[in-house]
Amino acid sequence: MFTRQEIMNRFAANLKYYRTKAGLSQAELAGKIDLDERQIRYYEHAENAPNAVHLYRMAQVFKIKLDDFFKK
Repeated sequence: MFTRQEIMNRFAANLKYYRTKAGLSQAELAGKIDLDERQIRYYEHAENAPNAVHLYRMAQVFKIKLDDFFKK
């Protein structure tokens, strides 16, 4: 079983990967999911975890499955 920090680190890396692959800035992604830009920065630095609604919206933006955020 992974620790909370390991899960957050994996999510952070994958979020940044999918965001840059989509050609979106942190501000653009935040706007698409109705979130403050600072939260995206916190997510990408593994300082905070998204709630279920924002996680789902991000997956929709990137057209991925939720578990793709947590794969190595």
